[in-house]
This record gives sequence, structure tokens and C-alpha cells, in this order.
Amino acid sequence: MWIEPPAWTASPPCLAMKLMTLLLPVIAMVIVAPGCRLEGGIGSGKESEPETAKECGHDQDRDEAHSAEYELKADAEAERDHRVDGDSEAADNERNEPCTEDCSGADTHEMDDSFEHNQPEETTTREEDAADKAEQEGLVSGSFLVEDCRDSIDEPCFWRYRVDRTICPVSHPCSKLLILFSGGDMGCDDPPTKAYKRIFDTYTSHGFVAVCAGIFMSKEAAGMLPYNREAMRVDILMRSITGSSELGRVWSGEHLLISGASHGASAPVIAMARTDADSGRGWHGTVTTAVCMYDGMYDAFALDKFLLNSITANGDCKPFRERAICDRYLSGKPDYETCLTHSGPAPKVADMYRDTVVAVPPEEFAVTKWKLIECGSSFQKKCGLLGWDMFPRQPIEELCAHLDGSNTHDCVFDSMPDTSHLLCPSTEGGIYKCLNWFDSIL
Repeated sequence: MWIEPPAWTASPPCLAMKLMTLLLPVIAMVIVAPGCRLEGGIGSGKESEPETAKECGHDQDRDEAHSAEYELKADAEAERDHRVDGDSEAADNERNEPCTEDCSGADTHEMDDSFEHNQPEETTTREEDAADKAEQEGLVSGSFLVEDCRDSIDEPCFWRYRVDRTICPVSHPCSKLLILFSGGDMGCDDPPTKAYKRIFDTYTSHGFVAVCAGIFMSKEAAGMLPYNREAMRVDILMRSITGSSELGRVWSGEHLLISGASHGASAPVIAMARTDADSGRGWHGTVTTAVCMYDGMYDAFALDKFLLNSITANGDCKPFRERAICDRYLSGKPDYETCLTHSGPAPKVADMYRDTVVAVPPEEFAVTKWKLIECGSSFQKKCGLLGWDMFPRQPIEELCAHLDGSNTHDCVFDSMPDTSHLLCPSTEGGIYKCLNWFDSIL
């Protein structure tokens, strides 16, 4: 007996229409969301162009974990932060002069709406077909853009990594990870000094996965915001690196060293002081987490005074003060033009208080093992093309002593007085000051 086939199989045209009906949602997804692919290859054993990382799906647990807003510190704590126990009377009075603007934000540590409410989702940065490439022996590297960092500054963050597979084979990933935040040049690309290459080569030869992290893409953008307003970028960048599936193939997750120089030693530390972002697991190794920073800025008022005194002496610090003080804290404000005359201290604005963290209670820093290094303090010549001495020594030493004075934190202060600000993180002696210290606490 003949049985009539179902209508959709009766003829080729009907079959074609049915198939189109089934495929339309897939086609639509590809057309609507082309950005869900990663372009290019990763882990090729040679430096690649940065890739745009974007995630298509949503992990509900992950989304809920990161939906909480960045928590800021309380009023009473902010009042304590403005003073430094044991500091000189002159410096104490200077920090406590009245703000010249509405300083309610300095007391409550409230950030603008873009910081509190418009946080980008966490970005994962790995392409599945890169897995085989990442498993080859020899030097393996990868470059990533983190588009979720974009905020009032329309630039992504980025990071680049390198690992030596002859030391850390596929069967035995590296146990140690270095995350080195770039200085204000946002370089990581091995400028003529080959500074970053020297750092990478040294750490990878000692069994680290080495990451260079850029909070911005350009040095121009890096001078536009107060450091505390980069906290969201720092947090997203940290989570993007440590949560990356690509890094998960080369790092066991055990030991994490967070480092940086200049801008890279300033913004991450201020983010730790002014937000609770560093309490998240993306900031920690499963066994050891430590911070080692070269010549960071931890007192905006002390920096302004230091640069003004240097300008009076030789004038070489004018361009740097314009960038570090006038542009960073007063751009768009009525006192900006006056600041550019270098005729006196900058007005006491809220963000300068937020960027002064020498007396933040140690318990506000989730990482408990620290080393802080000052650079260039013996040079009579300040700033200049070679960046002799650019940040004052005293606040670095003060913050370290403040952390070390607690029962919960340890901080080792070190000094490279005869090595310039620009060179201290990349000289052999400078590199080993952090590397050897970190290895000693494992």
C-alpha cells in the first residue's frame, strides 16, 4: 500500500523552504553579531597584532558574580586617608588645606556614573582554534585587545603574554605569572631601549608566564584621567588576563606577581586602595599573590610640590608637571591655565585627595605581600629626556612603612637611587629586585 509522504518531503521546493526556515535563526545570528568571532591567530610563537576579544554567550553565574558595583570606601576612612601619621607638620597641613572645589566626592570616594553603573562585562580572550598553536614548544606569545575597557576615553585596554614552552611544557604549565603594568608610554612593544623585551626574556627564562598590560593604547590617553578614575579599567584588565582560557593553558593559577613602573605602579595601587576590586579572585593566585612596584605616585600633593621645586631649580620638569598635574587633575577646570604658569601649587581638588593613598588603612588592600622600590632619588637633575628623578621618594617609603606597620601586611622598601626613573625596572639589577624577592616568598 502506498503511503503519502509528509508534505515537507513531497517536493524539492517544499524541502528547500523548510530548510531555510530552520537555518534563518542561525543566519540572523551570524549577521547581527559578527563581532563574536576573534580575528587572527594567537600563540603563534611570534608577536601578533592585537586581537579584538568579545564574548557571544552569557554565563549566568559569571554575570551575577560581576554584577555587583565597585564598592567605594566610607567617609570616616577618607578623613583618615588625608593625614599621614608621623608626617612633617608642613606636609600634614598641606594635605588638609580645604578643597577649592566641591570635595564631597573626595570624602565619600564616589566616582562618576560611568564607574559605578556602566561597568562593561568581563571579557574572555581566547579563540578555540588557537589551542594547538599554543601547545608548540619554544616561545609562545599572544596579543589581545579588551574592548570592554572603553569608557570616557574611547580606547580599549590591551595585554600581551609570552611563555617558554621548553621550560613550561604543555604537560606542566608554569606555576608563576607576572603581570607587569606598562608605564605611561603604554608601550609593551619594545621601544628602542628594548626594556620590555629584556623584562620578558628574564622572567620567562625563570619559569614565569610574562604579561605586559596596558591600561590604555596611547600615551596621550594615559595622561587624561586621575589615577583613581582608571580603577575600572585596571580591574577589567586584571580579570581579562587571569580569567583568559589562553592563560589557563600556560599558567597553573598558583603564584601571581603584580608589578609595574611609573603609571603602571600608580594606577593599580590606587585602584586597590580606593575600591574593593582587588578582593576578587581575578586579582589572586591560588597559593601566592604579591605586589612589587617601581617608583609609583602615591601622594598627588607631594608630587606637585616636588615638581614645582624642580622647576624653580632648572625648569626641566615643566612638561611633566603639565601632564602629571595640570592635565590629569585640572583639565577643563577654571584653574587649568593658572596651573600651566607653574606659579604655585595646584588647587586642592577632590581627585588629588583620592590619588593620595599613603595613609589608607592596610586592611583596604586585599594583597598582603608588598615590595615598593624608589628610583633616581640621588640625581640632582630631575625629569628631563632621560627621566632622571620624576617621583618623590618619601611617599613610596611612607606607604610601605604604613603597610608594614600592620599585623596583616608585610612590605619591603628598596631603593635604586642611582638608576633613573625610566630605566630602573628594566636594568638587570632592577628586574631581579622583584623577581628574586618574589621567588623568596614562595
